Amino acid sequence: MENIVLDEIKELDDEQLKVYVKERIYELEEYAKNIKSPEDKNIIGYCVEINDTPADLECKMKPNDIAVLSKLRQLDYIPLNTKIVYQHKTDFGRFTIKNDGSYYYVDDDSYLYDFCKFIRGVEYFCIKDILDEIYYFINDYFKNIELISRHEMNHPIYRNKYSYYEPIEEHKFTSFKGKGNAMCTEIALMTQNILAFIGYEPYYLIGQCKLTNCDSEYHAFNIMEEEDEETKEPVVYLIDCSIPVNVYDISTNLVGRAAYVKKINKPLNEFFQDLIGKENGIEIDSYCYRIIGNHIFTQILNGTRNYSQICNETDIIRKKIKEEECAKIYTYNNNIR
Repeated sequence: MENIVLDEIKELDDEQLKVYVKERIYELEEYAKNIKSPEDKNIIGYCVEINDTPADLECKMKPNDIAVLSKLRQLDYIPLNTKIVYQHKTDFGRFTIKNDGSYYYVDDDSYLYDFCKFIRGVEYFCIKDILDEIYYFINDYFKNIELISRHEMNHPIYRNKYSYYEPIEEHKFTSFKGKGNAMCTEIALMTQNILAFIGYEPYYLIGQCKLTNCDSEYHAFNIMEEEDEETKEPVVYLIDCSIPVNVYDISTNLVGRAAYVKKINKPLNEFFQDLIGKENGIEIDSYCYRIIGNHIFTQILNGTRNYSQICNETDIIRKKIKEEECAKIYTYNNNIR
């Protein structure tokens, strides 16, 4: 397959490549500035204050009073110094939303040069091949072996045993490098920037994912619209490098993992309508691979995945307040009787 950026990279020596990467990053950052609206801050996720923020109280209940400012979708390159908020806490008892330090800043783009050196020696024949190589590179950058819930993880940038709401000492993307503990926001961020760097127009999405027989969890993943390599019709590729697929040998021994990539045969606008408009988002097949010999892969279906965008947390609190008010009215009426 043809990819102009990857083809150019292969023709450059290391010194030329350094210059090329620097110029390409500058071009992407300038483009990111141009497509950003004036009020758009360099924040992805929920923009909440460090201290408690009243989310909803009687006199403050106005249609335009958004207690939780959120940006859950980013097109194209994510520049340095962007703030990624990966968690917030809702206190329904006090109707407040708080962020106790669950964020970090993008402080590294040197991996793009490393990726270019890595991909120069790789053969690829289709988009799926490129996405798998991106997954392998990211896995090596973070030294991830098996991703588990942040709740269960002894996170090195936290003072003690990891608490989801405990303030972190360092708020840096590079704090995750080589520690084997990167999660979906970091992995999707790197996936996003590599895809943008090599000429695609990806989206970074914060939403929810539910696997078969598992609870729904907040999740970051990537999508991009491309022309189908066979039909030439627009299709969407959903890319999830932080919940990869298992690869088994003929004896069903786990021998590796690969990026989860699903081609969805619809244009981008229809995909977003389903992702946001349907109660459970989109349901697509989950799968694993069985490898025979060195190169023959067989895809085996093993359940489903549901991807969706997060509902507004303020709506949940508003609903909770209504329930509490109704309960008070019900109790008051019963007491009168």
